[in-house]
Amino acid sequence: PSTIDETTFNKIIALNTPVAPALKNGLTPEQTAQIDIVKNIWLYSTTKKLTPLLEQLKRISNVTSYIKVNELFKTIRLNGVKQTIVNGTLSIFSDDTSKHLLRAEFLRIGLKYDGDKWSLSGLTEKQIITNQETTICSLKGSTLEVPPQTILGIEVGRIRNLTKFRTLDNQILSVPTKHIQYV
Repeated sequence: PSTIDETTFNKIIALNTPVAPALKNGLTPEQTAQIDIVKNIWLYSTTKKLTPLLEQLKRISNVTSYIKVNELFKTIRLNGVKQTIVNGTLSIFSDDTSKHLLRAEFLRIGLKYDGDKWSLSGLTEKQIITNQETTICSLKGSTLEVPPQTILGIEVGRIRNLTKFRTLDNQILSVPTKHIQYV
């Protein structure tokens, strides 16, 4: 069927989830939350509702949490294919604005993007510093001028001629790649 109800979905997911037998309903609260996130990511992807999908991604706090949720997600089919959350959502929401918002969430979670591929931790963390006066930009479009020799943070990916980096307070910002070097 093209749609399934919550009960059927939970049965499918529960078959692939190791559980402690003495727990209520056989699931821990963490597993219940993970199932809920997966169910909603699947639902909002298939119905092409970006805003509620982004809200579900916000419930994934870090790479460890992403790995657990993604393992469950890969047990179900999205558009007839078993795939990762990243691949599934980016293939459904293919316009530039949606991709930008999804990528921002994946970077916030801590996934790495090299301009071509997403990974969990495949890139070594590289601290970057400005080599000239430049402008850094937030994902919301706010800008800030920074002087040369300013340590910006850890590189998390590159897109076109921009380098994305994570600041000490976990913000994801970007800077022109030609204006930075590695520490």
